[in-house]
Amino acid sequence: MISVWKGWSRVKGSLSASRRVLLILDFDGTLSPLAETPDAAVLPLVIRQTLRRLTALPSVTVAIMSGRPVTYLRRMVGDRRVIYGGNHGLEMRGPRLSFIHSEARRLRTTVRAYASAWRSTLNLIPGALLENKGLSLGLHHRRVPARHLPAFHRLIDRLKRQTAGRPFRWRTGKKVWELLPDVAWNKGKAALWLMKKMKDPRPVVVGDDVTDEDMFRALRRRGTCIVVGRKRSAAGLYLAGQGEVPRLLRSLEKELSA
Repeated sequence: MISVWKGWSRVKGSLSASRRVLLILDFDGTLSPLAETPDAAVLPLVIRQTLRRLTALPSVTVAIMSGRPVTYLRRMVGDRRVIYGGNHGLEMRGPRLSFIHSEARRLRTTVRAYASAWRSTLNLIPGALLENKGLSLGLHHRRVPARHLPAFHRLIDRLKRQTAGRPFRWRTGKKVWELLPDVAWNKGKAALWLMKKMKDPRPVVVGDDVTDEDMFRALRRRGTCIVVGRKRSAAGLYLAGQGEVPRLLRSLEKELSA
C-alpha cells in the first residue's frame, strides 16, 4: 500500500479514462474529524464547500456511506444532490432514489424497544452513551474512564447474551459496539447495489473504519480505494490522516473538472 500522493498519477489516469465517477465517502473520521460524542461531530466548512462543487460537476455523483442515520447525514451536509447511505447502507436516500432494507425495516420496533430498555442501565456507567439510529444502536465508550471500562464490557457481554438467538448481530468499531439487524448486507453490498443502479460508474472510495473495508474489498478491482490512516487495509492507497481529506477532495475536484 502506498500514499495516495505517490500513486496520484495512477489515480489521475483512472479518472481521465472515466465518463462517470461515483465518489463514495465515509463520514466520521473521513469527512468529519472523530469527536468525543456523536453530537459533537462537525463538518469542516472547507469540506462542505468542496463537496458542493463536486456535486455540481455533471460527471460526478457523490455518495456518503456511514453508520449514521440518513436523517443526520442530510442535516449535516445539506446538499440534496448527494446520495446518503445510512446505517451502513441499510437505508439510502438521494435524487430519484429511496431504499430501506426490508428486514431492517421489520426490526425497527425491536430496536426501539432495546434502546428504551438499555438506556437507563448504560447511564450508570460514566461516559457511556447509547445512540439510537433507528435501524441500529450504537453503544459508545470513547468517554468512559479506564477504571469503568470493565463494567462497560461486562454490560456488552450481558446484552449479547440477551440478544442471542434473535435476528441481530454485534459489530465493534472505533470506541463503539453496534447492534445491527443480522442480514446479509453491509457498506460493500450497498455500494455494489448503488453501482448497479448507476450502470457501473468508476468508483472512488474513501473511508477510515473497519466497516469501510467491506467497500474496499467490493470495489478495489473496479476503481480507487483510499483508507484514511496508514494501517492494514484492503485499500490500495492511504492518506496519512483525516487532515489530508480536504486536499484530496480539492485534488479530485481539479482532475474531474478538467
